[in-house]
Amino acid sequence: MQTFEFVVDAAGRGPLSALVRLSRVKSNPDVQINLVLVCLSLGANASALQLLDDVCPADPLDCNYLAINPTYRALRTSSRFQQIAKKYTAVTLK
Repeated sequence: MQTFEFVVDAAGRGPLSALVRLSRVKSNPDVQINLVLVCLSLGANASALQLLDDVCPADPLDCNYLAINPTYRALRTSSRFQQIAKKYTAVTLK
């Protein structure tokens, strides 16, 4: 079971608590890639990277545009993201 770095209030509620529960369920890659996008929109970049580690091997076509998609701009400075993008991106940027 993976652990995710989400911040919730003391009672376990908050905008990220539902996402925590959803991210623990192994579902199809389409759902997982949407969870990545939700993580990014909430600023949970570490969790987005963890999910990308799972979704890209399961469905490489969903990850073939990581290096050029502006949605992933917040992750571009991460060496981990750069490795994932390099492995799965079909185009080379110069």
